[in-house]
Amino acid sequence: MVSVREEDYLKNIYEITKTKKLAKTREIARKMRVSDASVSEIIAKLKEKGLVIKEPYKEIRLTKKGEEIAKDTIKKHETVERFLSDVLKIKRDAHREAEKLEHIISKKSLEKMCVFSDLKNMLLKY
Repeated sequence: MVSVREEDYLKNIYEITKTKKLAKTREIARKMRVSDASVSEIIAKLKEKGLVIKEPYKEIRLTKKGEEIAKDTIKKHETVERFLSDVLKIKRDAHREAEKLEHIISKKSLEKMCVFSDLKNMLLKY
């Protein structure tokens, strides 16, 4: 089981590594506005779970499983944010609300959201 905090780290590592292959602890810390020590602590947990590859004094990359979780979380976020913005017309707070909901929304609820809002192209593929 991956915690909300761990999902956020995976998502941010994925976003950093989209433009380059590896992420540095300092880059993750800056992006997430946390200390390097906090990043190191979570990276160790993610490594134990087989979600990242990190050797001492080396950069970080996601495993296939870590990347799948990151992409899944991003897709949930995009779907929820678009639903809030386009369907419910919650423009100002849509991103912030999606940040919370991306971690707890069920597959069934997400599917119904997509059907209701005709966002089928955003539907997650499980």
